[in-house]
Amino acid sequence: MFFINIFKRVMRFVFSSNSKKTESIAWNQRERDASTESIESDTAYAMKIGIQYLSLLNALEIPIPGKKIVELGPGHNYGSVAILACFGANVAVADRFNVPWSNNYHGKFYKRLAELVKLEWPEVSTTPIDDIIHANRHDVTVTELRYYAEDLHGIYLE
Repeated sequence: MFFINIFKRVMRFVFSSNSKKTESIAWNQRERDASTESIESDTAYAMKIGIQYLSLLNALEIPIPGKKIVELGPGHNYGSVAILACFGANVAVADRFNVPWSNNYHGKFYKRLAELVKLEWPEVSTTPIDDIIHANRHDVTVTELRYYAEDLHGIYLE
């Protein structure tokens, strides 16, 4: 009887009209805040992570051009790997639920990211980011792998 009562409570919560619908949506699938403050914060974070990736690859003496790099769980944008693409890397992201393109958010995000990349590295081409902006989709520059990390064995990036 105890387990039946718990089951009933759980089912009432799951199917109640009071439960928030957004709780069942993956975090990176939700609509993003496209305010100037949010875009500045998100691009600053992407730059920070991109710089850390570049520093690590440099410290390990790994040449970036042509290198195949996969980021696991990229979140709500692909900014850090887009930066690596500007340096010539062949980049991909892997997530069970890759982020869908948001016309409201991503165009602003990548436009600002391209500006920051040009300021930080004037000699680097932002063509990979520009391609994302013009196509209004990520997959022109970033290969999207829809896998859990543990299912990535045998994946080949062209």
